[in-house]
Amino acid sequence: MHDTLASFSGQTYLFLLTDGAPNCNAALACAADQCTANIEMLPYADMKLCDDTVNCCSSDIFGAEACLDADATLAAVSALSDIKVRTFVIGMPGTETYEDLLNQLAQAGGTARPQRPFYYKATDSDELADTLKTLGGQASLGCSIELNQVPPDPSLVNVFLDDTLIAFDAADGWSWKDEGTVQLNGPACDLAQGGQVLQIQVVAGCPAFLR
Repeated sequence: MHDTLASFSGQTYLFLLTDGAPNCNAALACAADQCTANIEMLPYADMKLCDDTVNCCSSDIFGAEACLDADATLAAVSALSDIKVRTFVIGMPGTETYEDLLNQLAQAGGTARPQRPFYYKATDSDELADTLKTLGGQASLGCSIELNQVPPDPSLVNVFLDDTLIAFDAADGWSWKDEGTVQLNGPACDLAQGGQVLQIQVVAGCPAFLR
C-alpha cells in the first residue's frame, strides 16, 4: 500500500476507519497487558474471562494475532506521513478503550484535531456519514485536474464525477483550462470541493457529452 500511495501525484489522503485495535500480526508475542482479548476482557473456554490471571494471547487461547500491534501501525502511518500522505483516523463504537493509540495515530498521520480526542469519533452510521462528509471537505478534490498525458483529440474526452457523466460546459460541467488540464465549473466544482466526490475520471475515446 505504501508504494501505491507514494505513486500518486498531488496531495493524497488515507482514511483509517476502525472498530477496534490493530492486531492480526501472527509474528508478535505479548504479555497480557498488551493482549487485546485481555484489555477487552473477552470470554474464552467455559465462559472464563481474559482477566489479569491469564494471558489470552497464549497459543492455546486466542494466540499471537490478538496482540496489540501498536508499534507497527504507528510506524506505517508515520512512514506515510513522511511521503506527504495524511491519514484521517476514524473510530467506530468499540474503539474507546484504545483512545490513546488512536490519538497517537491521528498525530502521526498529520490530521489531529485541535483537542482530545485527536481522532474522529463516529458513534453510529449517521455520524459516520457526517464525519466522512466533513473530512471529504478537508481532503476535497480540486477543480483543476492535470492529466498524466495530453489526449490526442480533445473533442473525444468525457469527465465523470464518481459514476456520473458531466457535460462539456463552461458554466455547469467541465472545460479545458489548457491542453493538459481539465477544469470543473459551477456546481461540478462545488461538488468536488465540498467533499461529495470520491473520484474524478477523465476518459478519452468517445465524443464529449454536450448538454
